[in-house]
Amino acid sequence: MEPAYEKVAEILDGEINVAKVDVPANRELGTRFEVKGFPSIKFLSQGKVYDYVGRRTAEDLVEFARGGYQIQPPQEVLPAMGMFGEISMVFKHAYKQAAEDMKKGNYLTIDVFLMIMPIIFVAFVVMIFLIPNPEYPQPTTAANRRSAASSRESESRPSDAAPPTSESDMPSKKSD
Repeated sequence: MEPAYEKVAEILDGEINVAKVDVPANRELGTRFEVKGFPSIKFLSQGKVYDYVGRRTAEDLVEFARGGYQIQPPQEVLPAMGMFGEISMVFKHAYKQAAEDMKKGNYLTIDVFLMIMPIIFVAFVVMIFLIPNPEYPQPTTAANRRSAASSRESESRPSDAAPPTSESDMPSKKSD
């Protein structure tokens, strides 16, 4: 393909820019322009991307660049996305593929797994925060302390005894 690209660049010099991108070295560009195979030929014009799907001859590539691209359905040029954009693109692709897989009855594919794992993770996090752990005491508030004090007081006196009415009826505190 290298000689055909060079010939196309020479023919279109000054008319249309021709560029070669090393996608493994520039992954963000590969993700941004949805490059899925190599070599991929893309034509960019006025904020749209057109995928070339013809023969790989210099003449056919020049024809495509000079106007043949217009018969292809365009795609929007995605903005630069960074790391989170790449992750988003992976999940977007996985979601589409998972939907197709599930329509076909294939429930055990990596794409279906990628779609189910975030749901399981969120459910797990919700369970962690909503299910109380009995090993840890609950935080005390003023109302809880009063309630605890009154329950300890009622435990210390017999249930058939009347509540204390004077200081002499109250249990005495021993001092050391």
